[in-house]
Amino acid sequence: MDPHSGRVKFFSALLLFFSLALTSCTPGNAGEEQYGSDRNYFQALKLLDQGALSKAKKLLSSSQKSKDPLIARRSKEALVPLLTSEKKAKLLTSITETYNDKEALTLACSTYLNAEEWSRIIALTNGRDINELPLSVSYARLTSLLKKNDSRFNSEFYSWCTKQAFTQSHYELTRKVNSLPKEIEMRKLVFERQYLPALEGLSELAEEKGSLFEVQLVSDLGKAMLYGSNDFLSNASFMEELSIHLSNEGKFYALFYAGRLYDKSKVNQAKASARFMNAFQTAKNKAQSDNAFWYYLKSEMKISPERSLEAIKKYGNSISDPFYYDDFFDELSQKLLKNRMWNLYYQAALVSYGKASKESSAKLNYVAARLIQMGLVKETEENTSLLFNRALDSGSDWYYRTLSAGQLSMTAEEADYVFKNFGHKRESTGEADRLLSGYADFSLAERIYPEWQKVREKTSCECAKKIALYLNSLATEENDYYTQSLRIASWHANHPDSELDLSMLNLVFPRNFSDHMKKVCEEFNIPQYEFYALVRSESFFDPRVKSSAQAKGLSQLMDTTAGDVARKLKVTEYNLSDPYTNLRFGAYYFAELKSRLSGSTLLALFSYNAGIKRVRNWIKESERETGFANLPMDIFLETLPFAETREYGRKNISAAIIYATLYQGIPPYQTIDSLLH
Repeated sequence: MDPHSGRVKFFSALLLFFSLALTSCTPGNAGEEQYGSDRNYFQALKLLDQGALSKAKKLLSSSQKSKDPLIARRSKEALVPLLTSEKKAKLLTSITETYNDKEALTLACSTYLNAEEWSRIIALTNGRDINELPLSVSYARLTSLLKKNDSRFNSEFYSWCTKQAFTQSHYELTRKVNSLPKEIEMRKLVFERQYLPALEGLSELAEEKGSLFEVQLVSDLGKAMLYGSNDFLSNASFMEELSIHLSNEGKFYALFYAGRLYDKSKVNQAKASARFMNAFQTAKNKAQSDNAFWYYLKSEMKISPERSLEAIKKYGNSISDPFYYDDFFDELSQKLLKNRMWNLYYQAALVSYGKASKESSAKLNYVAARLIQMGLVKETEENTSLLFNRALDSGSDWYYRTLSAGQLSMTAEEADYVFKNFGHKRESTGEADRLLSGYADFSLAERIYPEWQKVREKTSCECAKKIALYLNSLATEENDYYTQSLRIASWHANHPDSELDLSMLNLVFPRNFSDHMKKVCEEFNIPQYEFYALVRSESFFDPRVKSSAQAKGLSQLMDTTAGDVARKLKVTEYNLSDPYTNLRFGAYYFAELKSRLSGSTLLALFSYNAGIKRVRNWIKESERETGFANLPMDIFLETLPFAETREYGRKNISAAIIYATLYQGIPPYQTIDSLLH
């Protein structure tokens, strides 16, 4: 039997799924029959854009009675700035009483703050705990109390500044107060990173206050000790002693920072682990528990990987947020591979399953299975298949899912499981569908993305496809609609409210700038699916994007690289903001890297991201650490020292596989062989 026959059946079924036409997502010019009286809201927005305020006001007054709760609410919110002071206040009162949520309270307070209506803000927020209010609302209340010289300011301001995380808003308000209590002055110093004077003041306060020392001040003292002094051991002992006198959360922070100080001293790792475990056992909420346990695992791994695995076995079921630990499992994978701990890697895969995030577990299980195939771990073929099947359940990671499917030579029936169960499932009521669809049908494109960011959890995948397709259809190099469309589609593919409809992939993996892409790929003889994947990863098809490192445009080129390419192409004048020029230069550079690296796509991708000299050094380092002169490319990827580059490789490989299958009909196992040779 042909060993690829199972793969052919599977990927033929996959191709059939990929070829599904986009359905129920083409926006049209909806008539009155579809929206009825709700059309008043959308028409009012168009009138507002035209400056016809009076007509817009009349329509909004009508549409605030809409039977669609979200349209009714947005109508009221849009009406607020069009009203006189008294009517505005009356409507804001209605909004806050009707919806009674943070969004309504924030709208009212921000409106009054801009108008300097201090008394209205105070009246609206009276009787509420200052530390339970949204940050912008508490800031508005305290500003109002200060402006009105209200006697309640001092006590509420002190509580606000000492009982919660100190933010830019806290800092800004402290600068408006003439005389600050010592506790707040110390918090201000820590925020300004003036750690040495903060350390002196906080240490005095701790000794003075004893058990009454504020929780947030304990945390600030720990930070000041970490960054304002090199006497880590003495400071760790101080925090241990302080923990004895504290209760509740204060004890947690004292023990936690004692652990961090011991860890930073690099003298007694066992003591660091012990304090992190004490903090873990003292934690009062899930966030504290995950934070302390993460540090405990990292500390134990410094002693030995075996100890960290034992900790996961013993306490792993207490993990609340598995994603919080992704970087730990990534570091563990690196350490085990580079130290040739093949059998321990297999154990890590078994231990992680059901405790780590699906993405981290997929990686560990896939690599462990490959180690068995390479003969480095002595396990049965049945166990290999078990690991690959576990890697299929990879959450929102296409890379391990697709590679595992290829390794398993899956049957056609199994295609459903692999691709319909992608992502992290969620519940959606579709409450926002009518509003977002209306923005598309009434040509209000600029309102779609900001609104979607607020209501995406209430938006169905069907509606997401519609608005993403609409934005994509309007996209040009002069606006952000390509990127907005892609972000909307990608989020809903990763968080589907039902089995994934693979027609969504046309929007998640679009062929934007297709004419330019076809031309430059043909000129430099590179597969379109490879370059589409690269551009998608680099810029999300935003031609105007500029990175923090000053890389520019669709293919994210540095000026020095672009200058070098221009000389080789004999181009004297160019503009990297021009999509065609940027793509042409990027395609040339990518093709050149491939030719310099024996045609290896993956190595060229790594070099595009990190530089060819660095990649060549990584190859030598990997050979030295793992003992393999020709390590398989999928395993070599896992040994790279930078998480960013590893993830860059995974994203590009999985995107290239999907582009090749979706648009060129190439079975993914063939693309995998090509990309990873």
